[in-house]
Amino acid sequence: MPEITDESLSRAWLRAIALVNKRPRKEVSTLIVNLENLQDGKAIEEDSTRHRLDQSLENHGKFSVSTVAATIFPVSLRKHGQSRAEFFDRYLRLWPRINSIRQNRRGTYFQRLIAYPEPGDHAFNQLDFVISAYSGGTKRRSALQCAILAPAKDLHATPLQGFPCMQQIAFLPEGKHGLRISALYPMHYLCERAYGNYLGLVNLGRFMGEEMGRELTACTCVALVGKINEPKLLTPFKEDIDAL
Repeated sequence: MPEITDESLSRAWLRAIALVNKRPRKEVSTLIVNLENLQDGKAIEEDSTRHRLDQSLENHGKFSVSTVAATIFPVSLRKHGQSRAEFFDRYLRLWPRINSIRQNRRGTYFQRLIAYPEPGDHAFNQLDFVISAYSGGTKRRSALQCAILAPAKDLHATPLQGFPCMQQIAFLPEGKHGLRISALYPMHYLCERAYGNYLGLVNLGRFMGEEMGRELTACTCVALVGKINEPKLLTPFKEDIDAL
């Protein structure tokens, strides 16, 4: 059960890539990646790593880091001073347009978090529940979690399924003022998705920390299988990987 802990998102991603790259079939079981000691709830990134990855993703027709991150938390849609209710409502008003994009036809992670399992009269806002429950005095940690997987919609006996790769998110208060966000991925594609996933989780955790009166200090991502699925994306990082 390999575990990586780092203060830098960029370095944690590279270390995960280097570790898995050495394994047979370019995959590893139960990979745990921890981002610790986050400052002001923000991820530490190295511009060179982010730039090279975005360039490689673009060259191979893949989504950018920020686009992947936005499926978990659409940071560009949140306005300064906007209440969470207004933020959630804005996203859902835009949902028909977001959902019309082919890759989003089965949903997005943020949609599942604020309108589970799908937008409509009976949708359940899990993020609002967690915030309200915690603010109301609920300290039971099992109450502070959200589901992504909707069995009736997502369990199919098909050989491949793009969404959802992530199944669950939990928010764990730590110490006097800290908050850890944790996510579970049965299968995590490290080349084209993991960096953006880590960033999206940090952005989501920062938002939840603000709403819960805490500060995001850590992020944990558990991949039951971590896999290098697109080795060609890693060409710009050969020297980095060899050095780790």
